Amino acid sequence: EVSLRVKENELQYLRKEVSCLREDLENMQKDKRYASEKYKDIYIELGNIKTRSEREIDQLKEHLRLAMAALREEAELRNSVG
Repeated sequence: EVSLRVKENELQYLRKEVSCLREDLENMQKDKRYASEKYKDIYIELGNIKTRSEREIDQLKEHLRLAMAALREEAELRNSVG
């Protein structure tokens, strides 16, 4: 009878342990899904930032090209007048 009670207590403990482990697993799976969604969101946002940055760089290059052309033209005018 004592042995049976000990076995029942062990079984009850193991059932609780399994239940806790299941809860932990479910929580970890939820965390994994959340982290995966956040990763996707961040990846998309970084792609958008990259696209905007590349567009801005292209615009700045064009502004620089136009400014350099204007400076060259101004220098040529000064040289031809002077």
